[in-house]
Amino acid sequence: MNLKVKMKKAGVYIAVLAVLAGGCGREDKDSLQYEDALAIEEKENSDQQEALQELCEDSEHLAEGYREIYENGKKYQTMNTLEGKQQILNYLGNKGYAAVDAENQINMVNSDQVEDFCAKAKKRQDAEATIFSVIDEGAFIRYTMQTREGNIDVVVSSLKWEGDSPKAEYVQSFQAYTWNYTENGYFIIERYLPEGYDGAIGQTGFRVKPLDETCRELNQKYVMPIGYERNNLLITDWSEDDFADLNFGDLYDRMYEMKYGESLPYDVELDGAKYEIPKEDFESVLKTYLKIDSSVVEKKAGYHTDSQTYPYYARGMEEYEMPYEPYPEVISYEEQADGTIKLMIQGVWIMENSDRVISSELVIRPLDNGSFQYVSNHVTDRNRELQERWYVPRKTLKWPMQLHRPL
Repeated sequence: MNLKVKMKKAGVYIAVLAVLAGGCGREDKDSLQYEDALAIEEKENSDQQEALQELCEDSEHLAEGYREIYENGKKYQTMNTLEGKQQILNYLGNKGYAAVDAENQINMVNSDQVEDFCAKAKKRQDAEATIFSVIDEGAFIRYTMQTREGNIDVVVSSLKWEGDSPKAEYVQSFQAYTWNYTENGYFIIERYLPEGYDGAIGQTGFRVKPLDETCRELNQKYVMPIGYERNNLLITDWSEDDFADLNFGDLYDRMYEMKYGESLPYDVELDGAKYEIPKEDFESVLKTYLKIDSSVVEKKAGYHTDSQTYPYYARGMEEYEMPYEPYPEVISYEEQADGTIKLMIQGVWIMENSDRVISSELVIRPLDNGSFQYVSNHVTDRNRELQERWYVPRKTLKWPMQLHRPL
């Protein structure tokens, strides 16, 4: 009996959760004698555990098949790169499975399987699908799904490498509280979470429809490094003629890491810690990615003439942003006559079941040295209510102030 048949026979999907909680899920069970009911429950439990065991063994067998990819990834430190994950996705795709990376930065392989599954679920037809979500260190999360009458039951298992051996385990089963296949091609499923739950979010999103590879490259090079976290470059209308409400303290945070590949040399974990940044250091970071005069920076960033420094502080508790903020996707682009490139961007926020919480047109200027500058941004559409839930404006510092020294 193959794995799919055993999964069906065992009633693994949502029934697993019920059995583990102590129920057996048969509508006529109340009419049976207690002894017979207990025997049936034990048999069902045994069948389900057997099916889960075979599911995990199948995942381990698959992982053994890409052992060489895993070992080379460790040796050459490419395992957690997009290229390394692409190799695992290609392997799983050749085995006939739908698979995508957990960050949705690589096009899904065998996406037609998931499109067909969603189409049948929408029509309340029976269907099955398996999606592998590839994560770091050669690991993956496996979503085994079945839809009946419009409902989607999910069995989640995971695989990681322990030393040189792949180890799979059952994680959980649930019936999707909500699910959606969006206009832009995202399949989002939501696990019910009780009020007050303080763990990971209940939504999982898979980009099913492919994106143009050039769009993905432009996104990785120009947009993802700045993103939506702790800055307003992508959510504010501005240009080189009018930098409007851009917050240069936040941009210094982000652009320092972009320029130097490391975090700021200041204790950003110290709530509200304040520092003086030398004029040259502060401006050189911003001018790497913005064509801007010093006079503009001085005016907008609180320049202190006497000390020739800019004030900087670590965001305080009241300014912490919601985790799991949106991430940007470049969905199209235009190469313009002046050598700049206009990027059409949409913000995907899986936590809010949205593949377009904000849309904007970002213009960038590639430079001869391989770097680039941000030229302008224009917001074309936004959900203000949701935006206010993730972005918290940074306070403006004024002199004099209590200072801390750099680390």
